Amino acid sequence: MNTNKIEDFLGKPWGGCLKDHTYLNTVGNLSFYEHGTFGDDEEVLVSFANNLYSCGYAEVPDIDESEELFAKLIKLSKKGV
Repeated sequence: MNTNKIEDFLGKPWGGCLKDHTYLNTVGNLSFYEHGTFGDDEEVLVSFANNLYSCGYAEVPDIDESEELFAKLIKLSKKGV
């Protein structure tokens, strides 16, 4: 996928505070949450740059997937959110 911004890659950030969602785990440099309203019916949320995004995974990703996701987010954040 050819994207220029995080929102092109993951979509718009979810609103609300972290306390509105259930912390699942931190893998590598990213923390993952279950959506507070939709639970298992929504993709796992990832916390990045003070926002929560659906990360495309149904479960918390493993370390390799998390590192790949983090690298992509860092690259995109340098282009501007």
